[in-house]
Amino acid sequence: PLENFVAQFYGSTGIQLSFTPDAVDFLAEKMSADGVDIVPFCWDRLNGCDRLLEIIGLKEVEISAETLMNPMKEIAAMVNKQKAKDS
Repeated sequence: PLENFVAQFYGSTGIQLSFTPDAVDFLAEKMSADGVDIVPFCWDRLNGCDRLLEIIGLKEVEISAETLMNPMKEIAAMVNKQKAKDS
């Protein structure tokens, strides 16, 4: 299911996602403990983040468990880090 989400996200946004081992563990736990369907869960968590990533021009992004738990905070940190690099 995670590969399906990655392919769908790339097809929709042109941004290539990868997931850290802790993110994969987090998703596996959500799936087994809470019966969460991974694809809708990831879409819900990362909804709108693609626009922020497009603004700063990131085409490859690594998603951690922290990003899945608090996506806007973590994506905003990525944006700020990229802005600092570009300055």
